[in-house]
Amino acid sequence: MNIHQPSKDLRDRVTVSALLWVCSVREENKKWVNVEIVEGCERTVYSLDEREGEYVRYENSWHLLRPAEEFKQLIDKAKNKELYLFSNELAVSVLDMPSLDKVAIQPFIAVDKT
Repeated sequence: MNIHQPSKDLRDRVTVSALLWVCSVREENKKWVNVEIVEGCERTVYSLDEREGEYVRYENSWHLLRPAEEFKQLIDKAKNKELYLFSNELAVSVLDMPSLDKVAIQPFIAVDKT
């Protein structure tokens, strides 16, 4: 079985980096109802003085790096039809449940929250 994974960017780094998923999220009543995996990438991980947690820079903005365990919870919620998860890029959707097993469990960032 082919497993979709974020790809490395082939940069030589001297700092810590992470392979991660970039997810676009839609919220209703402070609950995530729609998650799109936009792309996978590699980013340098930072600790910011004024913020708690680890952050990555993506499209000129800082985003909280969420743990892989939380991504696994999103996959589990999608399998239980508690949220709609898909990726046009990876050909993954809750409409094809076995395709969800082809997505590697990685840290992620939530962008474009609406």
